[in-house]
Amino acid sequence: MFAASGLALTLPDAVFRPAVAGIAAFGPSRPPTVAARADEHRPVRIGWDAALATAHHRAEREFAPLRALDGVRLDRARASYRITFLTTDDPDREIGHSRVYVAADSGEVLATAEPRRRLPGEVVEGWLVALHGGTAFGVVGRAVVAVLGLAITFSLGAGVWLWWRRRQPRARA
Repeated sequence: MFAASGLALTLPDAVFRPAVAGIAAFGPSRPPTVAARADEHRPVRIGWDAALATAHHRAEREFAPLRALDGVRLDRARASYRITFLTTDDPDREIGHSRVYVAADSGEVLATAEPRRRLPGEVVEGWLVALHGGTAFGVVGRAVVAVLGLAITFSLGAGVWLWWRRRQPRARA
């Protein structure tokens, strides 16, 4: 599990997705984002509070029940806000994966992305990342990941110690 989740985190497009694509479908390599506008110097006319209100209204209509707001980010190059929510469908209990993109100049919703619309391969990838970080099952998940990490470290140390002992010349009786 750690190897697969590590590949999902570090080499998603080069190794993980091609390896899993044979058994589970993936969408585009990146979640839906807002393309750079023709005029990248559009002014920011609405504040984050107005963008958040618009995004919250859309998220309540389209997404699974909302648990919390996870973040608000202004992307000046794309003249848009990315508002992220944590929902009941997110595999990760601490990091939201449901997003609403709101135009910073007009306040219109440009795009949405949420876990229920993911393809099977993307669901597997999301769970592996959440399991790898120990956030899928809260404190219990973190404890399990910590114990497994210590077990792997102990096994490595024991293997090196046994190897080193075998290399030492034995005393002849």
